[in-house]
This record gives sequence, C-alpha cells and structure tokens, in this order.
Amino acid sequence: MINAIKRISSAIDKNSYDEIISFLSNPAIKWNRKNREILEKPIRSFQSTKINEILACIILYTHFAGDDGLIFARQRGLFAYYLNWHGTERILDWLISNKTLLNVSKETEIYLDHKYEIRWLTKYYKNCDQKIDSIIEEHEKKKRCFQLNGVTLESNIVMELLTILELLFRLSKGQRESNKAAALELYKVLNYDVPDYYSLEELGEAVSYIISRYYELHQRSSSPIWIDIATIKNSIELADLILIAAKRKLVSEWEVDIDYYGYDIENVDGSTLYRIIDKHNIEKSKQLGFIKTEFQEQTRNIWNYKSLEKCANIYDLADEIRKHLDFVFKLVNKDTDVERYRMIFYPPLLQYFMPKDYSKPEFFAEEIVQIEDAAHEMFLPTDELLRYKITDICTIKDVILFKRFFTFVSYAQQVFIEEHNGELETIAKSIVPTFRKEDLIKLLELFVSGKRKAENLIKLYCWDGNGFLDIQATPIIKVNIDQYLIVPFVLSASNLIRNVIVKERKNDSQKTNSNGASEPLEIYAKKIFDYQNEIFSHKEGRELKYNGKSGEVDLVVWSERHLYLIECKNSILPTSPFELRTTYDYIKKAEDQLDLSSSALTDSASRKQILNNWGVPIRDYEIHTLILLGNRIFTAPNGFKHQVRYIHELYMILTGGEINSSFGKWRYWQNEMFSEKDFIRFISEKDPLNNDFLESLCPIKLVISCGEYKIERESYSLNIVKHWEMDDKNLVNLSTEEQMKTRAEYEKKHEETIKEIRKNTDFKGQKPS
Repeated sequence: MINAIKRISSAIDKNSYDEIISFLSNPAIKWNRKNREILEKPIRSFQSTKINEILACIILYTHFAGDDGLIFARQRGLFAYYLNWHGTERILDWLISNKTLLNVSKETEIYLDHKYEIRWLTKYYKNCDQKIDSIIEEHEKKKRCFQLNGVTLESNIVMELLTILELLFRLSKGQRESNKAAALELYKVLNYDVPDYYSLEELGEAVSYIISRYYELHQRSSSPIWIDIATIKNSIELADLILIAAKRKLVSEWEVDIDYYGYDIENVDGSTLYRIIDKHNIEKSKQLGFIKTEFQEQTRNIWNYKSLEKCANIYDLADEIRKHLDFVFKLVNKDTDVERYRMIFYPPLLQYFMPKDYSKPEFFAEEIVQIEDAAHEMFLPTDELLRYKITDICTIKDVILFKRFFTFVSYAQQVFIEEHNGELETIAKSIVPTFRKEDLIKLLELFVSGKRKAENLIKLYCWDGNGFLDIQATPIIKVNIDQYLIVPFVLSASNLIRNVIVKERKNDSQKTNSNGASEPLEIYAKKIFDYQNEIFSHKEGRELKYNGKSGEVDLVVWSERHLYLIECKNSILPTSPFELRTTYDYIKKAEDQLDLSSSALTDSASRKQILNNWGVPIRDYEIHTLILLGNRIFTAPNGFKHQVRYIHELYMILTGGEINSSFGKWRYWQNEMFSEKDFIRFISEKDPLNNDFLESLCPIKLVISCGEYKIERESYSLNIVKHWEMDDKNLVNLSTEEQMKTRAEYEKKHEETIKEIRKNTDFKGQKPS
C-alpha cells in the first residue's frame, strides 16, 4: 500500500489521471485492516504531510471503502477551515475537479461542493485572530510598570481578562441567562453577535483562547503582574476581544457539526446568508440530551440540598465572618496604583474549614452534593469514588478538600464585595489573588494532608503557559517562576471531579474508558437486571465469530421469548465538543458490534452454536439490540441503527417505573406491576419517555455574523408545559395535590409566554407550514 501511495502521488504531480485509473484497476492491491491503517496515518497527521500524498490516500481509501474514506478525512479535521491549514482549499478544489476518481455517493459530492463554497471561512478565522492579536499588541504597548519597595511590577492583559471573567462568573445565573432564556421562551432568534447570549462556559473558553494566543506571542514576564484598572475602565476593547473569540469558537463548533456529524450548509438564494441543515436529526438528540441533563441535575440537587438542610455548608460559614471582614481583608499598598485588599489566612479562621480527621473528613453540604453527583455519573459507591486515584498519591477525596479551600475564598470574597460595593476599582484589583508557590503549598497542605499531595494537585490543575488553556480545567495559572494566579469563583463553579476524570480518560485510564469487563457502567447494568431476575437472566462479555470477523457483546440478557444484545459505552458527560465526538464514536463502535452479533444470531446456521458457547438456552428468540450510555446525549431517536438509552432511565424502568419532579409524578409502567412489555416499549421507537420530550421541543433560530457573511441554523428549546401534557397523555399521572398546585402556579406565571409559543409552533420541532 505504501508503494501505491507513492505511485498515485507521483501521477498526481504529473497530472497523469490515466495512470491513476490504470493503477486502481490492478487487482493485486488488497483491502485489509493493515492497509486501511497505512492510509489513515497520513490523513491523521495531514498538517505535516505533503498534499499529493494526502490526495493519494483519499483516492485509494475511497476506491476500496467508498464514502468511509472521505468521512474519515472530514472527521479528522482535514477540511476544517478553523485550523488555518493552507491545504484545505487546495485539496477540496482538486477533489471537486476530479470527482470521477472517487468512489463516493452523491451526498458526499454535495458535501465537497458546499464545503468548498464556504472557503471564505478561512479569511474570517484569520481576521478574528488578527484582531485578537492586534488588541493584545495594543494592550502590550500600553502596559504600565510600577516600582514598589524596589520591585518592578507590570500590568498585564492576562490579569485583566481573568478579572473580567471572575466578575462575570460572580453574577447570578439568572442575570447572565435572562436574555437567553427570554429568547428561548418567546420563540425568538438567538443573535450570537450579542455577548449576553453566550454561556459562562463559552465566555470562559473565549478567555482561554485569548490567553493562549497571548502566550504564543509573548514570553512570560519575569516581574510580578498586576491589573491596570484604568485599562478596563476606559476601554471597551476587552469586551470586544472576548466577543470576537467567543464567536470564533462558536463558528468552529458549527463547522465541526458539518464535518463530523454530516450537517449540510447551503447558500440561501445566492446571498451572503448560509444555512446549516441537520439532515440526520442529530441536533434534536444533542440538545434534548443537554436539556434533560440540566433538568435532572437541577432536580437532583434540589432534593439533595433539602435532605442536607441541617448539614453545615461552606457559604454559611463564610457568611459568618461578615462581622470580621475588616480583620480578614487587609488593605495593602494604600494610595498606589496597586492598592487592593489582601485576604489574610489566619489559622483560627482556617480551623473552621480544615478537616479534623483527614482519614474520615466530615463534608459540607456543597461537597456532599458534588460527591453524590460524581458517584451517580461514575456508577460507583461514594466511598469507592472518594478512593478513586487521579495521581499516584491523590484521590477524588483530595480534589474535594483542595476545592474546599478555594470555595471558601470565593465565598468570603463574595460577602466582602457585598459589604464594599462602593469600592469597585479596589475590589476589581483584589478579585484575582496571586500566590507564591510555597505559600500556596503551605495553605493547601493543611486541607489535603501533606506537601506532596498539595504539589500534585497544583500541578494537576495548573496551566504553565504551554499548549492550550482551558480555564475551567486548569483554573490556576502560572505567570512566572514564582507567581500563580487563582480565579476563585471560576474554580469553585467548575466541576473539578468531572474535568480530572475526563483528563484521565484521555490518558487511557481503565476505569474512565468504556472498554473492558471492569467498566463500572457494565457492572451497574448487570445489577439493574437483577432487580427483575424472575424475568431476565444475563451474562456479560460474550465473544463470537461470524463470517471471519470477531466481536463481543458487553451484556447478553434473555427471557422466555426475547434475547437482548446490549453494548455499554461512555460513562462521563462530555465536557466539550471534542468529548461529544468521543461519545458519538463510542456509539458508532457499538453499532458495529451489534451489527455483527445481531446478524450472527439471525443466521439459523450459526445461532445454535453461538448460544451454546454463550451458555444461553437454545430456543427461538426475538432479537433486540440496545446501546446504553452513561449520559443522556444522543439517547433520543436520531438516525442510529440501534436504540440508544440512558442507563439511569433503565434503572427507573426496571425498579420502580416512576418519574418524579416538583411539578408532577407519573408511572411509566402500563400496570401497577412491571412486565417485559414495559422494557420492550422503552427500547423501541415508541418509547414515550423520549418521544414526549421530542414532541415538546420548540425550534429556535441561531444566527451569527462572519464578516460580510452570516450563518444561521436551527436548534431547539423545551416547552415544559407541553411536556407535562404529553406525559399526562402517554403515562399514568400519579401527581399529588401539592404538585398539581405548583404546576398550575407555573402555568399561570408563564401564561402569556406559553400562548406565544403555541401560536408559533406545532411542538414537533418544525415551523407550521
């Protein structure tokens, strides 16, 4: 295959297309796994590979595997303009001009044409980066130096950006989300040219991108840095800068949808408007997954906090120091450019928060909720979760105690800000504390029991200026050899447990990947079926061979008449668009396994032998397939060949069958007792649990400007009242009088909004014709 790549690459260089066609007709070239991997390697590393070699690999790949060749290339970012790789346009141009050399479908040809048509995105991304770099340079030129006690301090855009982000995170969610929520509720357009419509996470990603570019352009300062409040006060440049970066990030995510999930993008009537179209119903499934996740997390946290009303919480303790604020916060460098409040960590103050017995620490209410959420997501008992190692010597328990210190700092700052809201400039200069490394270690080792652990955790959650910054994954920033910046509220608002587990999964940690018999998701699924052991039997990790291929089924479940083939994948909620792609890939891998196993078992010649090898009773079964996920993304009907479901919903179906919320209670089971028909309905396209949500989605238009061009796409929001109505229709309503009253109050409060939505949509995700 390597020789074939060289021959075709040479023919491309000579424009000898007849030679390419003649070479492809050579029956000596065989298609196998090894040759496929040889072709994939140059495509994976396309930014460092010669263009002719990439083209040769694509021609050979599509010759043998049709669309799969170009799908692989586009999903690896080969045609992504946001990467600013010089070869994208040239390769697209060549492939479009020589379509006859490709063995691909009409749909793939349309993709190439439409992707080439939006090559103006290259200019857009470059313009964004030039504007970002230009503003950074202007700030760098204007930076101010200040002598204090013989030490040179200098202002820095990094400190200014982190201060803005910290202030944004401190605004209440209601304030930040008010405009976005109004747009969703009233079935309006979300205009992403306005910063109010970006989530805090998206703004955090924008600031991360800017700081990363800053360190690409400039060496880190050897002097301590400080915030120049005049720069923030007298200029709107930083707000514009963050918006530019947020827009660039969002457009790149939309481009990923086109390249990875097969969304189409079409020009509207020859104008400068382009429309992204979801042809495979992926968008509904994605958005519904996020909506249901947020819905469930909020409900679960409300119940958790209610059950912990008598448990001490960090905020209340921080609030207790309100009467001692002037003792805790000391004004330093008075009447200078770096006048600010410094938090003094007196030992008696820290005693309130330090664990009295590190081996068995008592947790605060906020921490218990975090632990319960993580255990729920990881399918682990809480004690096992707390022992879960993230470094050689640190566990999740250490992460909780590490975060405790910064949560206390952020809360104490919050009550101090409320008391001193007339000193905005001084407060702004005080809100991002700086630490010497040794001082930070000394403070943290009081919480995590030991210097080595403190050093480990700082390293784990610290960004040193190399690579790309993700402020919510690494909210400690090393700005020079002995200065660390902390963004306390960003840190305390971030899911440090999930972020570190995702990081470990990228490092091939056994427990966080979805392969292998020790995967907690598979163990949990097996236990769930034990609740109905009079109906179901099961075996895990069953291997098979069919038509020369080897495969494995994670879990085989059977009853008298039905056989269920179940794949278990991905136990962590995606934390980024790239993690979302990982979930999608897991589903695709699960599809391949289920295709093989279901084909083998519907083949009468092989079924008896396979069942015998598996230790499953040999009889005629109706075959069902199912992919179980540890998160809700992609768990609604979305064009996948096999049904995808959320494992905690499976738990509900098999154990109690009840859906409960503050607004109502319903029974999923069709009768008072569980029957196998309930489970079969759950894993079918007629599942009311998912379909009631789908029928309650309202379309919402998203719009963003890209220079002279504009992109729009359709997404979805949930009308909660319509969802209740659908559940009333398709499930058994068990709501109490109190729940119905709460629901009626909600409907009354949002009466006008609900009327407005009903005028504009038929609740099926489409505008009325």
